[in-house]
Amino acid sequence: MKKIRNIIPLVAVALLGSCSALHQEYKSDLTVPSNLYGDQQEIVASTAQPSIATLSWRELFADPYLQRLIDTALVRNTDLAVTRLHVQQAEASLKAAKQAFLPSLTFNPNGGVNYFNKSTTGVYNVGLTAQWQADIFGSLKNKKRQSEAMLEQSRDIEQATQSQLVTGVAIAYYKLLLCKGQLDIMQQTKGLWEKQLVTQRALFENGRAYSTSVNQMQASLLGVEAQIADMQFEIQRAENAICILLCQPHTTIEHSSTVGRGHLLSSLNTSTLGSGLPIEMLANRPDVRAAQRAVEAAFYVKQQAKAAFYPNLTLSGTLGFTNSNGAVNPGKILLNALGELTAPIFARGQIKADYAISELKQEEAKQQFVSTMINAGMEVNEALMMYNSAASKDAIYIKQVAVLQDAYKGTQELMANGKATYIEVLTAQEALLSAQLDELSNLYQATQGLIALYQALGGGSL
Repeated sequence: MKKIRNIIPLVAVALLGSCSALHQEYKSDLTVPSNLYGDQQEIVASTAQPSIATLSWRELFADPYLQRLIDTALVRNTDLAVTRLHVQQAEASLKAAKQAFLPSLTFNPNGGVNYFNKSTTGVYNVGLTAQWQADIFGSLKNKKRQSEAMLEQSRDIEQATQSQLVTGVAIAYYKLLLCKGQLDIMQQTKGLWEKQLVTQRALFENGRAYSTSVNQMQASLLGVEAQIADMQFEIQRAENAICILLCQPHTTIEHSSTVGRGHLLSSLNTSTLGSGLPIEMLANRPDVRAAQRAVEAAFYVKQQAKAAFYPNLTLSGTLGFTNSNGAVNPGKILLNALGELTAPIFARGQIKADYAISELKQEEAKQQFVSTMINAGMEVNEALMMYNSAASKDAIYIKQVAVLQDAYKGTQELMANGKATYIEVLTAQEALLSAQLDELSNLYQATQGLIALYQALGGGSL
């Protein structure tokens, strides 16, 4: 008996210690992999100046036509609407987890008839039953904390979807401007070549040119017309891409009247691009935050699995009116209270398996966080390389176009004086057209890189 009295305090202390551990809040022990930006380390140093990562999309995308498209997409897009429904579901789950601390109250009237020894007796019970679970080992508290983490995770996913939608509309819009700009160049080239073809035909009719030169000029003109048809198809595809994001049938997309160099990249706010992109900015990414929340939620699931090893205390009571199966007539007030303590002894290994699985799930969430961080750093690296590469080539393309314009004018003058052939003129025309199209494509690549960087750093303030 004395030994038992000595053991009881020890058991009580152990249970209290376990109780304290099971009520602990999550403390992050996640580590960020080093060298996330790869070879783009020159932009890692943090500065006091603002950065592109902190801009709202309205600050970055100043084009009013693009802003209207994004506003429409934010209202109509079904993928974003679904993520908002997920947030509402998570809010409902959290509300239920909070109310689990309250007692349950049920109203359960019942009645019947007993027939015995040629005697019929009415039987009835009218009562309220209350039940309350004492959260001694934190099972309910950890469930609530898990629900809180999952709610924040669903909100992060909503922001990630919104960021993808905003940048998706922007990329499709600038692709439309690119195609429009290239179409303008092709149509201008077509006009020049039509005039050239008229001139060549006049020279042929006057015996100053061969029919082959006329045919070659006409073939080149037909080639440009085919390119124009292809570009008109690409414009429709770009419009379709925008309409899909806006969840509407195909329609002509209104855009800025200024296309080409006058709008690609120059309409974006690039003033803060070079002010530094410290690693800490990756914390703005909603997918990074969601991965952190997943680890936190897994921790609380593990705490719940650990609590399953300990006893569960349930208090219940009934207050009502009964005739006690016909023994009391009229009926009397019934009042009872019950405390029930249940402790697992043998559950066929299920509790132990659930705890082992919860530990593995938490480790899996940690590995997913590391993977998310590496992918985030890689996206920043690729976006910077795309932008820097295109920006470095822009000046080269400008010089190349200027040189080829001079060459084209020069060959025209030489041919007019009989010092150059139509082949040289055609070659100069085709080289100029190709360079002008490449210049716009390169500017679009720079635009893509900047938008990709914006998204890779979290999509700014939405």
